[in-house]
Amino acid sequence: VGLQNRPNPVYQHAYQFLRSRAAGSLVTDKGHWYENNSWRRPVGQPEFEEFLNWKLDADISLGLLGEAGVHSFDNFLRHRSDFPAAVSSFGSIMKWRDGRAVEDVVSCIVEYADGFLSRFEASLANSFRQKYYLVNGTEGSFLLQDARAWWFKEVDAPSLGWEVYASRERIGDEEGIVLLADATQLLEKGFIPGQHREDSEAALEDDPLQLAIEDFFNSIREGLPPAAGFREGHRSAVMAILAHQALRRRERLEIDPSSFEI
Repeated sequence: VGLQNRPNPVYQHAYQFLRSRAAGSLVTDKGHWYENNSWRRPVGQPEFEEFLNWKLDADISLGLLGEAGVHSFDNFLRHRSDFPAAVSSFGSIMKWRDGRAVEDVVSCIVEYADGFLSRFEASLANSFRQKYYLVNGTEGSFLLQDARAWWFKEVDAPSLGWEVYASRERIGDEEGIVLLADATQLLEKGFIPGQHREDSEAALEDDPLQLAIEDFFNSIREGLPPAAGFREGHRSAVMAILAHQALRRRERLEIDPSSFEI
């Protein structure tokens, strides 16, 4: 169904750490999707405008919450066993004032019954830090970007032992432990995890869309379930639609759990 983070080995690897509670109890997460891009395609013949630039048509487009947000909503739902209780969305046109009715800047807050908050922010007016997914826990945080991931340990968190041997990088003022994708895939590509790190990372730096297409083809060829099936696609799409409805209504929208039923 095109959820590009599901077949990404870096995300799969990081979610193994999340499930092991390496970050402790999760307290919040955030999806960030920034581009400096009008989304408007040049049209040689005016009669094709509505067909080529449908993403800018408020009657049929979910805008940034649908086109970009659906991938972050999948990240949110992936580590939760329950569904959201409410969603609030905000947006405006800050740069591309070309007659469009679809916002070029949006922000969304997804609430859960236990108080957990997920946030999604997207912009077509600024590209700072581009795209990432951040998960914060009581004992550490995970930062994920397409082919890279880092774990930032809280200073008062207990030692796990292995992290003293791990590769580290500074991201701003913080020092993060680099999470390489799983050893099996690296070995298949001829690399030893922990050695030749630059080559190992380069071997996994396929475009997320390319990884999703390969997963789709392999699913057909081998008869295996895809990394993202119809259930994952359905609930993420439902979340995007609900977030878009909250934006259109300019109000906090309470969510009926039955909305996610198939």
